[in-house]
Amino acid sequence: MVVIWLVSTIVVLFVRMSLKDGGIGADWVRQYWQDIYPADRVVLSGGKMAPIPRRYDRILKEEIDPYLYDYIKDQRVLRARDAGDSSPERLAAKEEVAKARYAKRGEL
Repeated sequence: MVVIWLVSTIVVLFVRMSLKDGGIGADWVRQYWQDIYPADRVVLSGGKMAPIPRRYDRILKEEIDPYLYDYIKDQRVLRARDAGDSSPERLAAKEEVAKARYAKRGEL
């Protein structure tokens, strides 16, 4: 009788997540949520505006104000619906531009 023992070791060399309480920026969003949510944007270095990270939304929903979170999500849906980029004419123009771009690259 032959007994074979298989031993496997998994070594994690690098983890890209924070293991602290709430993750990277959690303390910051807890302190400054009233400044970022009215504009629905965060300001990056150099003054560039970016959408609020989903992690910050999760902190708002779970720890700060779930009703405000629902309101903000509804407002984002309405803003996307009213953006004007989804009319049939605009969608046809976008399709034409995309086809031209792919044809220029030889991918179509």
